[in-house]
Amino acid sequence: MQLDILPIHGRPFHPQTQGKDERFNRTLNEEVLKHKEIRDLAHAQEEFDIFRSCYNNVRPHGALKLDCPVQHYKPSCRLLPKTIMEWVYPPGFYTRKVRKGYISIKRHEYYLGEALSGLEVSLRESSLQSCMNVYYRNFKIARINVDEKTFMFRKIYRAEELG
Repeated sequence: MQLDILPIHGRPFHPQTQGKDERFNRTLNEEVLKHKEIRDLAHAQEEFDIFRSCYNNVRPHGALKLDCPVQHYKPSCRLLPKTIMEWVYPPGFYTRKVRKGYISIKRHEYYLGEALSGLEVSLRESSLQSCMNVYYRNFKIARINVDEKTFMFRKIYRAEELG
């Protein structure tokens, strides 16, 4: 999200949305983990590097008409920045630091996730009564009903008002 990339999560209790990941994990397990005794982290990294090279450059993939992934890879046109730009919220937004995954609003804590720990999120009153929208950079990440002390939603999407 610091690089303006929208995270996309699979739906809970719908494993079919993670089919590619599950298939990759199965292949990794069958081709590496079942047949190698991993001694330590350095050895694990060596084995994973060998597997990655074979998986991407040598091994044919059914989903690619038996081509190797390297034959279809194109580098991104976007360059990775050397530093992450500081984010400044517009007037009317109130910042909160996320501590151990939680923010506090009116003496009540709400769990946003440990991935945001140490970062600042911003709050802004919603057009809905008793609600606060929660933002991280240019993403709306939640809406909280402060009277009922509940999340109304926790789906991440680009916030038009911050874009």
